[in-house]
Amino acid sequence: MTRARILVVEDEVLVSMDIAACLGALGHQALGPARTAAEAAILAENLAPDLILMDVALKGNRDGIAAALAIRENLDTPVIFLTSHGQPETVGRARSARPYGFLLKPFEPAELAAAVETALSLHPRERLLRERAARLETLLDSTGAGALCLNKESIITYANAQARSFAQVQDPVGRPVQDVFPLLDLHTGHPVHPLTLPSNAPVPVTLFRESGETLLECVRAPLPESSRDNPSSALTLRPVPLSLKEEARVRSLETAGFEALFNWVDDLLFVVSREGVLIHMNPAVEASLGFSLSELEGKSFLEVHPPEVREEAKDVWERMAAGAMRECHLPLRARDGRRIPAETRITRGLWRGGEVFFGICRDMTLRDNRERLEKLVRARTAELEAANARLSLENQERLRTEERLRKALSEKEAGEERYRRLAEAADAGVVFHENGRVLDVNSRFLDIFGLSPGEAEGQDLADLMAMPEERGRLRERILENPGEPVGALMARKDGTVFYGEYRGSVFDTGGRRMSVATLRDKTGERAEEIRRQALERRIRDAQKMEAIGTLASGIAHDFNNILYLILGYAEMAMMDLAEDSPRRQNLSHVLAATQRAQELVGRILAISQKSEDRPRPMLLQTAAQETVAILRSSLPATIEIRAALEEDLEPVNADPGQIKQVLVNLCANAFHAMEEKGGVLSLKTGREHVAESEDGQLSGLAPGAYATLTVSDTGPGIRPGLLERIFDPYFTTKPPNKGAGLGLAVARGIARKHQGEIRCESIPGKGARFTLYLPEAGRESRQNTRRGRLTVLLVDDEARIVSMTRQLLALNGATVHGFENPGGALEMFRTCPEMFDVVVTDMGMPGMDGLALAKKLLETRPDIPIVMCAEYQDLVSRQTVRRAGIRCLVFKPVTRDGLARAIQEALST
Repeated sequence: MTRARILVVEDEVLVSMDIAACLGALGHQALGPARTAAEAAILAENLAPDLILMDVALKGNRDGIAAALAIRENLDTPVIFLTSHGQPETVGRARSARPYGFLLKPFEPAELAAAVETALSLHPRERLLRERAARLETLLDSTGAGALCLNKESIITYANAQARSFAQVQDPVGRPVQDVFPLLDLHTGHPVHPLTLPSNAPVPVTLFRESGETLLECVRAPLPESSRDNPSSALTLRPVPLSLKEEARVRSLETAGFEALFNWVDDLLFVVSREGVLIHMNPAVEASLGFSLSELEGKSFLEVHPPEVREEAKDVWERMAAGAMRECHLPLRARDGRRIPAETRITRGLWRGGEVFFGICRDMTLRDNRERLEKLVRARTAELEAANARLSLENQERLRTEERLRKALSEKEAGEERYRRLAEAADAGVVFHENGRVLDVNSRFLDIFGLSPGEAEGQDLADLMAMPEERGRLRERILENPGEPVGALMARKDGTVFYGEYRGSVFDTGGRRMSVATLRDKTGERAEEIRRQALERRIRDAQKMEAIGTLASGIAHDFNNILYLILGYAEMAMMDLAEDSPRRQNLSHVLAATQRAQELVGRILAISQKSEDRPRPMLLQTAAQETVAILRSSLPATIEIRAALEEDLEPVNADPGQIKQVLVNLCANAFHAMEEKGGVLSLKTGREHVAESEDGQLSGLAPGAYATLTVSDTGPGIRPGLLERIFDPYFTTKPPNKGAGLGLAVARGIARKHQGEIRCESIPGKGARFTLYLPEAGRESRQNTRRGRLTVLLVDDEARIVSMTRQLLALNGATVHGFENPGGALEMFRTCPEMFDVVVTDMGMPGMDGLALAKKLLETRPDIPIVMCAEYQDLVSRQTVRRAGIRCLVFKPVTRDGLARAIQEALST
């Protein structure tokens, strides 16, 4: 074992002494110790140790990792880190110093010996490898040829100085070789992939660069360290000798021959650059289109297409250039404006030393004329064949008529009876049959079923008339109960279904059992019966909903009072608690649950159809934010939600619940459009001014400023023919069980009820966009808060509500006089009517309800503001209270802020 000089860097004296003892036992010389990063740098430079044992945690403002990095910049000395913990972030920083190992304290002498021996043996080898690599790179740079190393994905892993001079980028390492060195075969002009070249065989190629083309000799050789699973290659690029340049001149002569052939063909030939610019064309272009080379050279290829198809031509060009399609059928535009039908193909190639696209266009005018002539011939032939068929059919009918006349003469008695009964039933379809086999029918029967003369004879009557599922029943009734009328679903020859009624009778003639029957179309009568039954069902459903509504209203009345108490006392309890109190958080959950219960009551009242609109100032962006919060938890991960909601928007006067319903309906529509393939659902708010001249979907809006909310999707879009019908009730493009077609109709109805509108825009294949317009209320409509201490007269027949409401109003700075008896409240008011600023009274009270009390209060003082509190909406309407002189109506339960807003509204009205 070679004796080594090892510097110990450790700020703990006992630890450094223990490490020095271990090193001495191993036969090495311990230097130091150094206790700081500065000492370590000085000793390392002065003593030139063979190895450094460096503690990561050192005293001072720099740790062992910083000391190791500083030493490595000046000295090539291996380092082993000592650390008391192996945290990932510490290990990650330490790796930047390229240590030869980590020892986790405390460690065994054997671990120290193994780490030291490993570092002392590896360091000289790595130094030798670096020296060899430097010599090899110098040698490669001096050869005069470009040298590259490629991995199996054609990525450049090494490039010498000459190769870098050939490259079109500053640093080719890490890039695909085809992007850096676009090589073309010298003979064919086709692109060359280096990894497809034969091994150790020189191939002449052309390298295209911005400064021009360079002729090179390319040689590929597999690298020694490559394997079947990880192949890699070396590529040598050397300037070509003079003989290959002579070959290039031959190629130029071949190009001249090609250009002569280019000018000789009859098809229209265009040479187009990779950017879509016309470079050259053959004489056939001038002969067919009338353009000369000077008129088109340097212009876009779109100039030879009519303006109306240029956008499509641009898209087709991009797909053909990418190899996605080889041919297209787009018309060309002549110089005089004529449209020329053409079939176009493009292919890549070289033209005068550059890569281009050749466009080959064939004039399809003659072919189209020939096809039109062939269609006319086929149509005329079909007409002649149909005429021959009609003549043949009429001839057959004539023969059958003659046969029937002969039978009538031979069976005179049977014939007279049969046609006598047919004459009696001439106002309906008449059929004469024997055991269900048709013998004859009248013309009305043929008209009903859409049959030709003679087509019914010999047929099974049940198979001829009825739908497949009805044939067995009809056949049984015809044969076993021929005298009873039978109703069944029947089908005409063209597939039309109708409801028919069969009535038959049986008679014997000459020993044969014959039947004659009438057939009538009863579809109209049947439809009336179906409508009547549907109307009866709707009446029963309405009665059922009315009963449910009555029950729901009663429950909601009691439930609202309970919620009012919970809401009020919870708000007051929160005011007594600090912001960081855990109890305040619990009470906030109580308030949230109470508000959800309040929404539940609203839905119950909506079922009973006794709710009314409650418009108030609101912000569209707030409703959109709440809708987004609901959507994020309910939509699948395949649908991304993007919201761009402006903050500085004017409020609108609207019912928040109904506006949320509009948003949910629009978002649900967007989700169904993207449900199969996923996509992006976007919500955006904004402002827009609607002018008097607006037409189309916004023609019904009054001129002015509107707040807008747009819901858009990236689904398949809506076909133009359906845009006019999407807001119709019960119209839907969704599959069964996916919707009834009411969502958009309801949404537009709500918007128009708020003096707004919904506009729909869609491009097939690019999604749909619905925009909700609501008139702005304006900042000037916001009511100013009344200043000063208010005196409130509070009346409610429940003592708990009086107590709780008094506390809520007192928190807002009001003086409250509360009464449970309307008579006592009226007596005090008449004594001093001017002391009260506002009256807050309940609607439903025994003895004297809120309307009666309000009437007596207004008789005493006509200008007194009154706020009416009702339990549910069918007890009283806003119109009723307005007519009674009451300024504001609210519904229980109401929050502290809601009651304050109601009082402010009454004072400001």
